[in-house]
Amino acid sequence: MRFSFVCFICASLAAAAPPVTEIKVDQVGYLPTAPKIALVAAAQPASTFTIRRTSDSSIVFRGQLATPVDDKDTGDRVQWADFTTFNKTGTYFLDVPGVGRSWNFTIAGNVYDRAWYLVTRAFYGQRCGIAVDLGPEFPGFKHDACHLQGAYHGTSGKVGEAPSTGGWHDAGDYGRYIVTGYRRKVSWRRNTRLRSRARPGTRPDGCGEQRFDCEQPPAS
Repeated sequence: MRFSFVCFICASLAAAAPPVTEIKVDQVGYLPTAPKIALVAAAQPASTFTIRRTSDSSIVFRGQLATPVDDKDTGDRVQWADFTTFNKTGTYFLDVPGVGRSWNFTIAGNVYDRAWYLVTRAFYGQRCGIAVDLGPEFPGFKHDACHLQGAYHGTSGKVGEAPSTGGWHDAGDYGRYIVTGYRRKVSWRRNTRLRSRARPGTRPDGCGEQRFDCEQPPAS
């Protein structure tokens, strides 16, 4: 009875503790049958980790951390936490004694659906030369039609106006591209699940962006 009470207290403390940056998990999520790796970059090496269910902090998996290695790019000493063999769907967090707990993550077959949806919506949000409004899901993300007149860049050796309106803004700078539409088309055609999730009465996001791409003026 005393042992059970101690375990309950430990689980409660783990759940209540804030996530720490020393533990890196894929917050988008993991596919059930895919490799599942987290990284631990603590000041002092740890030896074990557990995966706990978010809803009740119960332990669902125990594992050993890999030998620490130095990451030359970050200067961190990093250990792998490999829980690939655990494939039960749900929402969990990783707990490392002496280090802390991770942010929550999900294991499921559809973990990439939301990320893919946001990417396709981002293309619409980055459109140039047309009014954009992402609506109530992303309040305030809108702008009037912009850059309605194109011009030759100084490196072209030409001056004056050029038919180069449209395309998509890039990284918030002056770059504006059409060629990236090809990559998006390929990705869209490979994804069939998102097509069926289009909002009723509207064109699916990918179809709208393909049409917008095809309507761009030819390069000069």
